[in-house]
Amino acid sequence: MLSGHARWKKQCLAEINRLARENDITGRGRIALEGLNCTLTATAQGARNFCLGLRAWDPDLFNDTDFKLTDGIPVDNKFKALTIKSTQELVAGAYTRSLLISTSSFFVG
Repeated sequence: MLSGHARWKKQCLAEINRLARENDITGRGRIALEGLNCTLTATAQGARNFCLGLRAWDPDLFNDTDFKLTDGIPVDNKFKALTIKSTQELVAGAYTRSLLISTSSFFVG
């Protein structure tokens, strides 16, 4: 049986993948119990829809997330696929989900 943290991580990863498919998001990231850290590429609208989708899915978690968006990146620089790696920790010494560090950088064309 999954613990509460493992269940959250699995649900979050499923939602990230769903939103990524819907919005043609590609890139690389890491997910751990303390949060999510990604560098992603998408169209300008796709990136914004992805951010809004995460906020709608879990407002307590993502409403205060600092999504960093950089518009105008050439489409040739887009990642070819999305890869989110599950890890034990994003930041050494982070012990609980309440210490969430959740940031995403988007490079959008």
